[in-house]
Formats: sequence, structure tokens, C-alpha cells
Amino acid sequence: MAHAEQETIDRQLEAVLHALEAVQPEQALSAMKSLAAPAQELTRLRNDVIAMQRGGAALAPQDLLPRLNQLVSVMASLEYPLAGIHWKRIEGLRKALRSLIDVVDSG
Repeated sequence: MAHAEQETIDRQLEAVLHALEAVQPEQALSAMKSLAAPAQELTRLRNDVIAMQRGGAALAPQDLLPRLNQLVSVMASLEYPLAGIHWKRIEGLRKALRSLIDVVDSG
């Protein structure tokens, strides 16, 4: 992966993680709104990775796009069913983002 592309992906992942870490259970009323920005950023990153791959970029790790697709799916499921936010999913998403950041950093 080109150094600039890796830095861009890493920066975007860090921004999503930072936004998710700012969402806390005691903010239940505003938490739903707080999830919109990281969801959009994660989707934008996934779309950027698709564009990079279509442009011929060899991205690391090789399973970056499937992993991002999985994270986008989990992100979309955080508020469904409409019975409040699933905090365990947020914690799992945070953990998965940290893991992916570590892999991207080492690639």
C-alpha cells in the first residue's frame, strides 16, 4: 500500500474510533445523534477504499474491504431494533476498529 493511502486510511479509522469512544451510555438521548458522524465517516472510508482498489491500489491488509464492510454493517445495526442503542455492539466495534488500525499501521 502506498504510504499516503495508508496514512489516509489510518487517519479515517482513528477519527471513527475517536468519535465512537466519545459516545457514552449515560448520553442515551444524544447518543443516537452522536453515531451519525462516525457512521458517515466509516462509510466514506469504505467508499474511498473501493475507489482506491478500482484505481489499482494494492491495499493492506488484503481483507481490508471485507473488514470495513463488516464494520459498516455493525455500525448500521447499533440502533436496531429501535429499542435503544446496543452498547455491547459499540464496544465490539471499538475493539474491531482498534484491531484494524493496528493491522493497517503495521502494513
